[in-house]
Amino acid sequence: MQDRSKQHKKHFNELKFQSNNNKLLLKVQQLEIENLKCCDCQSMENVDWISINLLCVLCIKCSGVHRSLGSHISKIRSLTLDKFNDNMELLYLIENYTSNKFINEIYESNLGSNLKVTPNCNDLQRLNFISQKYKDKLFVKKPINNPNDFQTKSMEKFINALNSNNIWKLQYILSRLTKINLKQLSIIYFKSNNITMFQDSLKFNIIKDNNPLFIITEFLLWNDMIIDKDKDKCVETETNNTKINEYWNLKIKTFGTYDSTKPYKSPTSSPIFKNSNTLSQSNINDSINNNNTVSTNNIPSRSKSKKRWSLSYIPKSSTQNILTLHHALKSIKDTSTSSSSSKK
Repeated sequence: MQDRSKQHKKHFNELKFQSNNNKLLLKVQQLEIENLKCCDCQSMENVDWISINLLCVLCIKCSGVHRSLGSHISKIRSLTLDKFNDNMELLYLIENYTSNKFINEIYESNLGSNLKVTPNCNDLQRLNFISQKYKDKLFVKKPINNPNDFQTKSMEKFINALNSNNIWKLQYILSRLTKINLKQLSIIYFKSNNITMFQDSLKFNIIKDNNPLFIITEFLLWNDMIIDKDKDKCVETETNNTKINEYWNLKIKTFGTYDSTKPYKSPTSSPIFKNSNTLSQSNINDSINNNNTVSTNNIPSRSKSKKRWSLSYIPKSSTQNILTLHHALKSIKDTSTSSSSSKK
């Protein structure tokens, strides 16, 4: 009798959790009509997955492809299965800044109408389109003048976007970085500003329920900004330094730290950074000035970290169905199968 009571309580809690998360999905859908459809293929079925660094909503098929590209490209979560209440900054970003319309205005600004995939496209077409869209950034509108000019001035443009305290402007700048990524940019940021990108971003926060929310910092962290280790020279802001330190310590546990004189250091419970080498300032500057792609061999990558769900490999042909590779869906399918079998 006692076991049955525990099972009933567990089932009730699960239903309550699902109900709360469905409210989050509803909030995201109410932000704009475009959020009802998948950002990539425009499907209206199972559109309850989100890229938390891109802040766009996806169907289950496209979310599987996003996972296969690696977390350095797109970090996928479920709006109905994952819990976000323990991260108020991320929750605020999801509830207020998720926009398929804005993302497509950036990443499909130079896309021909005949290149857009449809919900009925095969797996290989879906994979190629999403890879070209977010990894290669083929459809992002290039600068009108010299395309390479943007790379040499990327730091200046990023600083201006940061000082504007505007998520949209930062998203736009990040979409146009092709020769250098935010992880590399944050390494050389200190040389230009005498303050780390992480600490500088902490100056921009909003107040909600009498507590600061560091939404700019949170957004940049999910886009691979690194966290410096030194908290002795905490940035001077009007925000209570106690709140800053609390947030700082929490993010160190989540993302790990970076020290310019030492290798990356990450928490043992979350092995995010694998490589221990650092990239020298001169190498980055030389690469940018010579219009060469900055080597990422010595830059730790989160794409090598353990994921809760991932595709075991990228489909080689259209006959390999992405749905069968999506672990989250597979687990649901297995559960429903076993359930139906038990009924028989």
